[in-house]
This record gives sequence, structure tokens and C-alpha cells, in this order.
Amino acid sequence: MDRDSIVPLYIQVCNAFISLITDGTLKPSDILPSTRNLALLVGINRNTVKLAYEELISQGWTESIERKGVYVLSTLPSISKKSIGNEPIKNLNQEAFKWTNKFKDVKLGQNFQKTKLAIDDGFPDVRLAPIDELMREYRSISRKFYGRNYLKYGSPQGSENLREALSNYLSTTRGLNASINDLLITKGSQMGIYLSAQLLLDPGDTIAVGMSNYPTADQIFKQAGANLLRIPIDHNGMDVDYLENKLKKQK
Repeated sequence: MDRDSIVPLYIQVCNAFISLITDGTLKPSDILPSTRNLALLVGINRNTVKLAYEELISQGWTESIERKGVYVLSTLPSISKKSIGNEPIKNLNQEAFKWTNKFKDVKLGQNFQKTKLAIDDGFPDVRLAPIDELMREYRSISRKFYGRNYLKYGSPQGSENLREALSNYLSTTRGLNASINDLLITKGSQMGIYLSAQLLLDPGDTIAVGMSNYPTADQIFKQAGANLLRIPIDHNGMDVDYLENKLKKQK
């Protein structure tokens, strides 16, 4: 425990257990130490351990069984403990994927961005942005000698500070051990969908989408040469039973 850290002790305990679960040390249904034993072992207050266990339960990593104790969630996937990052990188100079621009001959529709009424599905109202304050800060930074660096190109992967924050967030809340070099910041979900489609889809592939799917995503999939398999939706979203039956017959 780092008592000088700004991270609360119970979060440190919580994160330690998450690491043990995600690296395969703790398996699904393994029992955690009692709050009393762990408090004595680590040298912290028992209430701190209780808070950590409550946080683990709320995040879905563990479950409390009455009169038995706290266990690693039984429904989590079992992970084999293994070391990563020590293997030499092979084919370092090999091209990861072949890029082809499939949009070079596409002509924009007549109504492209000409609508007077736009329903942006929750996009922030730009009129609420503090423009005066933002411009004042921009001017202030631009006058300082270090501010010139902000006029240069940054990393094509996105802000390193943001990627570091996301790496920590994904590790503690989702169990994803992704380093900052594994993360790419896109200019929104549409760009992420486009890049994913270019990497994963080949002409003639079939992709399952909901009956009322995001229209722009449908266009991206079609442009990549994929066939759309429409799946009905119910009050919970895509009808997974219908999807399962379709998957028995086609890839």
C-alpha cells in the first residue's frame, strides 16, 4: 500500500485484486481472504478492506455469498497465467494490412449536409461552450514560449496524456491490460467504425446488423463490400436467439 498516493487505500486494494484476476492468478470462484485476515496481513483498517470488497462487487469482479465469504465471480472467463511482452516481435517490417481508398470515385449526394433541422442524437449544444473563456486561454498559451509546441502536429495516436488515463481506466474498470501504445484516439465513433471495417472486412463478407442500425455504419460496411444481415430487435436490443439460428446456417 502506498500511503502517500492520492489514490485511496481501498481503491489500491481493489486494483490489486483486479490485477490478480486479469493475470490469471485468481480464478473464477476462488475465495478472497476474510476482511479481518487481509487487514492484518496488509496493515490497514478492516473497514478499508470492506470498502475495497464492495467496490469489487459493484464493478462485477466478485460476488458475496452469505455466510461463506467473497468469491471471484464464477461467470468470469478463466484466464491462464502467462507472461507477455518478452517474445521478440516478428516481421517488424511487414505491412500490417493493405490499404485501398474505396471512396475516391464516390460522389456526394445532392442533400449532403444541407438539412436545416439536424437531430444529433445527444451531440452537445455548441452554443453552451464557453467560447470567450476558451479563446482567452488559447491567446494566453500562444503568447508563452512553450505554447508554440501546441501548434505542431501531435502524435497520430492521440494525446499521450489521454491515452495514459484511458489505459489506467480500462485496466481498473474493464480488466483490459492495454498500454498507451495499444490505444488509438479517433475523431469520434464513425472514424472508429470506418477503420475497423477496413481492417476486418473483405468484399463478400456478411455482417450482422440490427433492423434499425446506425445508417452511416451501414454505408461504411457496404462500401467495404460487405453484405448486411438484418437482425430483428426487441426491447433488449438485437434478438440474439434469431442471430444464433442464423449463425448455424451462415458465417
